[in-house]
Amino acid sequence: MTFSFFGSVLCGVITKPKAMQDVFLIPVSKEELKEIIKDCVSDVLNKQLTIPKEDADKLISIKEASEFLNLAPQTLYGFTSQNKIPFIKKGKKLYFNKIELISWLNDNK
Repeated sequence: MTFSFFGSVLCGVITKPKAMQDVFLIPVSKEELKEIIKDCVSDVLNKQLTIPKEDADKLISIKEASEFLNLAPQTLYGFTSQNKIPFIKKGKKLYFNKIELISWLNDNK
C-alpha cells in the first residue's frame, strides 16, 4: 500500500465513517499525519471553490457576491471603494466575477 492510499483512506474515515469495520488504524509519524491532513483539507477546499464551466464568466450582483464570500454588502462596498477587491461597475451597479473572487481569496490568505 502506498502513502497516497493511506491518505485517501484517512480522508474517507475523517469525512464519512460508516461503520467501525470501515476504520483502519495505520501507524504513521507525526509529520506524515500532518501531510495527510493538509492534503485532505486542500482537497475539500478545492472542491468547494470549484465553479461549473458555464458559470465561470457569469457576473454576479453585490448581494450574490456577499453570500458567496460570506461578507456583509457594506464590507464589499468598502473594499470596492478602496480597490481592494476585483469588481466591475456598470452605471451605478457593481458586479463581480466568481473566478476573480476566488483568485482574490487565494491571493489574500
